[in-house]
Amino acid sequence: MRCPTLADLPPPPSGKTGWPWTEECSRLPELRPDGTTWPRISIVTPSYNQGQFLEETIRSILLQGYPDLEYIIIDGYSVDDSAAITDKYATWLSHWESEKDDGQAHAINKGLKRATGAIFQWINSDDRLTPHALKNVALLFDESSTIAGHVNHFGGERTFLSGNLNLTALTLLHHAAPYNLKRLFALTNYDQPGVWLSTKIIKEVGGFDESKNYIFDLSATVFYLRVAQKILYTNQILVEFRHHAQSKTESVPELFYQEHTNFLHQLANERIYGLSKHARRILLAIEFENSAGDIFNLEKKRVDRLRHLARMIREFPKMRSARFYLGALKNIIFQAQVKHNQYEIR
Repeated sequence: MRCPTLADLPPPPSGKTGWPWTEECSRLPELRPDGTTWPRISIVTPSYNQGQFLEETIRSILLQGYPDLEYIIIDGYSVDDSAAITDKYATWLSHWESEKDDGQAHAINKGLKRATGAIFQWINSDDRLTPHALKNVALLFDESSTIAGHVNHFGGERTFLSGNLNLTALTLLHHAAPYNLKRLFALTNYDQPGVWLSTKIIKEVGGFDESKNYIFDLSATVFYLRVAQKILYTNQILVEFRHHAQSKTESVPELFYQEHTNFLHQLANERIYGLSKHARRILLAIEFENSAGDIFNLEKKRVDRLRHLARMIREFPKMRSARFYLGALKNIIFQAQVKHNQYEIR
């Protein structure tokens, strides 16, 4: 479907101006500058009771001026005005439904099964595309590529820009983990809304794990990146991510951390070449960090701290230098509070 124009769509609510209410992207020509056809882009919006934001999301996608958009909305049987809002735009949707589902990953998988485009992305119902985002993605895309761009975060306490950098299956294992691995992930960053996938590859790896509620995007991308041959990075801002009190990212960060750790245990036990070994190393680092905290905790009895130190030397001989362990022993003996430096994995 070619994207509609501003004149085609229902008028915006009273008082709404600017993008994507009273502004639109210019209509693109039928062919790309190199004479090839524009790749079809499939976008899924999973939604549940996000009526206050949903219309802005829909319009930001439909007003891209793009020649071949497949837009699917999967609503989880919202009880607010989401269905009424979506129905206003039904003419320009490839498919939409409102029925109970088993969570966000299930909703996205339902849309993915219907997707026929070369490029796949899901845009949550509280986020929005930037003007010309689809054009910018499509100009970079070829059949073997993944596009990774910037994301503008807004709402909440601050606005900031986040890019994607050095994405591999291994580096993603460190992302947003509940421990400090600065040495290992300082040169990587993953911001999901900025990563546009090959529909073919994400289907090949099985889509999204519906048993996960918080890191289904990251876990799927780990397996995706084991197959994907090429990532093209761009500094262009493709998506705007909204922070608000009801968003999962803001309301339950500790559940992200727990699910990430569970994912590491899953990988460590499944004997997946490369990933399993790396997951075990990270889990070892977590255990080391926890033990290090016990050693330098002056509220603990000296004998308990010595016991923890002996265990660390026995189980983690390569995690620290001999100098670190001697310093820890001195700290325990003299009850001196010494700030332990960040560990490193060798």
